[in-house]
Amino acid sequence: MRHIKCETLANGSLCYKLFSTETENESYPFSYGIEIECSLFGETYADILEDITANYEYISELFELLVTYTVTPVSLRCIAEDFINEKYSFYAKII
Repeated sequence: MRHIKCETLANGSLCYKLFSTETENESYPFSYGIEIECSLFGETYADILEDITANYEYISELFELLVTYTVTPVSLRCIAEDFINEKYSFYAKII
């Protein structure tokens, strides 16, 4: 795992990390994931999503969305799932 980008908010109490992992697929040599760590409420919570996509532009868009809206580890999976569903939804592209 190689960290590509890191953003911190709230004096370092909320940390977002974008990382890549090497794959064995020649067409897609890297897979990207996101980790959020939060220590805002007295305890440290973290969540990590690996292998979200092989598209750097796609993961960068998700990463910026998470940072902009101050998403915490508790809601990371729901937000990422909604983002993926919106991107790949057949009906969303028609409208």
